[in-house]
Amino acid sequence: MTEVKAKATVSGCFIQIRIAVSGWLGFNLLLIILYLGIQRYTGFDTWIWRERLARWTTFNRWVALPDIMPAGVSQVAGGHHGVKRMDTDGDKFDEWVVIYEYDLTRQHSPIAVAIYDNDRGNPPILFPYRLRLPDRDYAAEWGWWATEVLMGDYVKGDTTGRPEILVHGAGPPEEFSLFRYEPSRKAPEWADPRDYPPVYRCIGYFRGDSIKLPDENNRVVVTHRLYDRSQLARKELYEYDAARDTYLDADEKALLPYREAWIDFAFREPEDVTVSEYPEKVVLAYYMRIPNGDFLPLMSTLARERVKLAAQTQNVHAYGLPVMPGRIDRILVQALAYTPQAENIPYVDAQGNTYFGAIVHVEFFYTLKNDPKQEKKMHSVNWFVIREKGEWKLDHVEP
Repeated sequence: MTEVKAKATVSGCFIQIRIAVSGWLGFNLLLIILYLGIQRYTGFDTWIWRERLARWTTFNRWVALPDIMPAGVSQVAGGHHGVKRMDTDGDKFDEWVVIYEYDLTRQHSPIAVAIYDNDRGNPPILFPYRLRLPDRDYAAEWGWWATEVLMGDYVKGDTTGRPEILVHGAGPPEEFSLFRYEPSRKAPEWADPRDYPPVYRCIGYFRGDSIKLPDENNRVVVTHRLYDRSQLARKELYEYDAARDTYLDADEKALLPYREAWIDFAFREPEDVTVSEYPEKVVLAYYMRIPNGDFLPLMSTLARERVKLAAQTQNVHAYGLPVMPGRIDRILVQALAYTPQAENIPYVDAQGNTYFGAIVHVEFFYTLKNDPKQEKKMHSVNWFVIREKGEWKLDHVEP
C-alpha cells in the first residue's frame, strides 16, 4: 500500500511540473504574439529599449547607426528605422543598408535608403552612399516595416555582370526603384570618400497601384487604377534601354516614355462577365478575346447569326472590326465611353422583338499578324449592348 502511494505522489509531481512548464511556454508564446501584433498593427517599435540594453551590456562601447542621423529623421520619432547587412558592391563584405524616415508624420512619412561602407581610410571611415532617385524623390511612404531592399538579377542579359539593388515600397501606391553599383564613380582609395555622382546609380523608378517586375525581355508593366464603376485600369509598358543600361531618359530625371498603354481590368476579367451590371465590361472583354478567337459567347443570338454570314461575305462590320478577326494579332483598347443611368434604351430588331440596352463607345489600336513592323492602327466603334436572358450581349454596331 505504501509503494502505491509513493508512485502516485511521484506521478502527481511530474504532472504538476508538466502543467507548470506548459503554462510558462504558453504564456511566453502569448506575449510574443501580442508583441508582434502591436508592432504590426500600430507601428510601435521597442528599438529604444533594445538600444539601451545593448549600451548597458557593452559599457557604452556600442554605437547605433541612428546616432549619426540628423535631427528630424527616424530615431527622433520612436526609432522607426531598419538596418540590414548586404554585400551591395561585390567586395565580399556586408555593408550596412539603412532604411529611414524623414519629414516625420504619424503615417506616410517619406522613406529613403543609405548604404554605409567602411572601405576608405585607416582606421576606416563609415561613409553613407545614398540611393538617390530622380529629383531626390522618396523611395516609399508606408514606413520602414513596409519597405524592403533586395539584391538580384532583375535586369536580364545586361552587360555589366553586376546584380541590381531593388527598393520595394508596399502600397498603395506600390513603388519599385532599381539601382546599379558603379565602381568607376567611387573615389580612389587614397582620396576622401564621395558620393557625387551617385555611386549607386538609379536605373529605373516605377510608381503605381501595382507593378510587375521586369519579365524575360526586361519589360515592366505599371498599373494605374481608374477608380470608375467598372474597376478598370490603365496599364503602361516600359522597356529597358540596353545600350545605356537604364529605364530613364538621357537626363536621368524621368522614365523613358512608355512603349504602349491600354485599358484593362484592374484585376482580371470577371468569371462570368455577361452577368455584370455594367455593359462596358462585356465590350472590353470582347476586344480582349478577339486575338484568341473566344469572343462569340459575348454576342447576342442575332449577332452570332450575322457573323456566320459575315465569315462568308467578309463583312467586317458585323464584328465591329476594320478587318476579319483572324487577321488580328493584338488589340490595345484605348478608351471606353458610356452613359451611366442610360442603360434602358429601347431597340426593335428585324423580327419585331424589343430589347433594352446601352450604347458603349470603344477606341482601340490593333496590329496584324505577319506584320514585321507591328504597325499600330486605330479604330473606333459604337456597340449597342442588349440584355438577353439576363445577360449583357453585344448585338450590333451603331452607325
